[in-house]
Amino acid sequence: MTSSSTETPGKARAAKKEDGAMSPMMRQYFDAKALHPDAVMLFHMGDFYETFHDDAKTCSRVLDLTLTSRDKDKGEAAIPMAGFPVHALPPNLARLVAAGLKVAVCDQLEDPKLAKGIVKRGVTRVIQGIVRKALALSLIHISEPTR
Repeated sequence: MTSSSTETPGKARAAKKEDGAMSPMMRQYFDAKALHPDAVMLFHMGDFYETFHDDAKTCSRVLDLTLTSRDKDKGEAAIPMAGFPVHALPPNLARLVAAGLKVAVCDQLEDPKLAKGIVKRGVTRVIQGIVRKALALSLIHISEPTR
């Protein structure tokens, strides 16, 4: 489970919208996260799945990823982030699920080269449960998105 925070994704999104500082990509992230607030959100960005805020801290710990931040010049207001290459999704998804976490995968729904404006994204699968590694790998194979 992700660590608790006093600020819910909806509140964070509303606060950022008010000051006009949220990028369209982060708006997409917060919209997807609002639909699955209890899941670790893996957000497809180009060749990587990125995680933000508490999800980044959780993935950093569980997957042994480097925790970095977005907007480092903002000090404590910087957004924690961690990510991994798209091709590494199956083993990383298996590790997150095996750790007992609920995971939502938000994929790019169109070819970025053909997109007009920001690439459309949506949650294509949600995986949950404490499972053995072999079962987790089978689950991931079964849950591959259809396009």
